[in-house]
Amino acid sequence: MSAANKLAVVDVQALPVRHFRSRRFWIVSTLVALGVAVVAVLMAGYAWLESYAPLEQGSSWGGVSGAEGVTVSPLGASGGVDVAFPRYRPQGRFHIRVSVANRGRLGVTVLGVAKASGEDFPFVPTKVQVSPLNDFGAHVRMLDGDHPVRIAPGEERTVTITYRIAAHCLGGQPRRYWTGPAHSTSAVSDTVTMRIRYARWFERSQTVRLPLAVALVCARGVQPSPSR
Repeated sequence: MSAANKLAVVDVQALPVRHFRSRRFWIVSTLVALGVAVVAVLMAGYAWLESYAPLEQGSSWGGVSGAEGVTVSPLGASGGVDVAFPRYRPQGRFHIRVSVANRGRLGVTVLGVAKASGEDFPFVPTKVQVSPLNDFGAHVRMLDGDHPVRIAPGEERTVTITYRIAAHCLGGQPRRYWTGPAHSTSAVSDTVTMRIRYARWFERSQTVRLPLAVALVCARGVQPSPSR
């Protein structure tokens, strides 16, 4: 066989090998790119679920009244919301009734209020009760980890939150504490933190802004309660 014929044979045999290697590289590169894309989507979905916060304030609420305190219409410094002024009693209790709405895409199970922390000063939520659907507080039952409630997307449920006053009023409370006398001082809270579960395996705490502010007014200042 001549040298020219040998060269032709070598070239013809080498072509399929180069084609196979090029095709294999393309397949591997495509699979790697798809794998990276899938991992990125999964990580983004996990991050979204980790930070999922579907609860918002609903359309109705009720503040303190009678022996528990006074609720007044929006004040200039309240940001345009009602203000509930609880009557001060050491370790006293009072109740706030609000509706909580699920504005998210997934159903959520509410497990009650989160464990008290330093951020709860001056009011510590100690108990929460829930009313049936479309019932504003006429009938209530306990709401906690053993008695949860599921809220579907777009639904609202009314909850009654019991707070403990975890503060000491220096100098007591002014007689007309709800009028905000110039010489008094106050501590304000306008959120509550709930424990929620969703997507079967995810559980976290979510802080929900209340539709009203709660203010403790004292004559000479507010300090954390020693037994808090």
